[in-house]
Amino acid sequence: ARTGVDLTETPIEMSFCRHAVEAKAPLLVADTHIDEIFVENPLVLGAPFVRSYVGVPLRLRTGEYLGALCLVDSRPNRFDESHVGELMKHAATVEDLLRLHATSVEAAELHARLETQNDTLAKANSLWAQAESLAKIGAWEIEIENAKPHWSQEVFSIYGLEYGEVPSIETGLGHYDPEHQDMVADVVTKAIEERGSYAFDADLIAADGTVKRVRSTGEYIDYDGDRPARLVGVIQDISDSYRNELALRHAANHDSLTGMLNRAAFDRALKQRIAEIEPDCDFCTLVLLDLDGFKDLNDTFGHLTGDAILVEIAERLGAAAPSRSIVARWGGDEFAVILPNYHIAGQARRTAERM
Repeated sequence: ARTGVDLTETPIEMSFCRHAVEAKAPLLVADTHIDEIFVENPLVLGAPFVRSYVGVPLRLRTGEYLGALCLVDSRPNRFDESHVGELMKHAATVEDLLRLHATSVEAAELHARLETQNDTLAKANSLWAQAESLAKIGAWEIEIENAKPHWSQEVFSIYGLEYGEVPSIETGLGHYDPEHQDMVADVVTKAIEERGSYAFDADLIAADGTVKRVRSTGEYIDYDGDRPARLVGVIQDISDSYRNELALRHAANHDSLTGMLNRAAFDRALKQRIAEIEPDCDFCTLVLLDLDGFKDLNDTFGHLTGDAILVEIAERLGAAAPSRSIVARWGGDEFAVILPNYHIAGQARRTAERM
């Protein structure tokens, strides 16, 4: 799928997305003309003359990476970390659609086998339950006039309840995280009042205390002569994809060894801190530290020992930094700290020396 460009396929050796897939992480290229990996790429030297690129890998339900969702531009420096975050949201949607498509194919295959056994009704219900379970999607319905809810079997599973009598609307709402309950109640009420639809993501607390991330959609269906007005929709357990998204977001901003902010995240924080300097405070304090002789230590004792020391230094530095400081791993053996805004330069210097 593509828009704004005629390319549908490229040789693997020319592919930008291949690098994102192999790294299993978002890829951001600010300017291909100064990037040694892509500067000689035919897609840079010729049509569509790619100058900037951002891509997020797409993962199947089985764990394999199959490609990437990307944006390209013929102008340099068109994308930054904010585009990575937005693209990750869209990539999550694409992955959900792929998973649902795979589930529908599996369901279709199940359906074909069940039909040959001439037990259509009972086995169609079984098929529906299996498809719901595979996709972790349950269907529900609420009759507007009497506020009577109906749940499919998978809704019970998502709530962690035994299949049977459907709880009241109030009980169902009570399973949502308290911080999300008002939002859920408001969007459902608005959909009924305006005869519209809604979609939201929220945290749901199952009967056993497990916190799940769910995506719920609903739509108002008016009286059709046979059935009363009702609100119908689906609820999906998206906990796995949600956690993966959080992990990717964390990985994009944090150093994998020490858990500190990485250089890119630190640069953004520094720009923001400079912009927020108070009028009566005319400077911002940046402290840069590097470990003298660290290369000799690595050469003598090995990188595992060096990594252990870096982790220890990071922990000590984080503990020693004043509150409201921003601490990051700047490079291999380099660390950077943004101190709180001081009004006296000497005070900032003394703080840095103590650290």
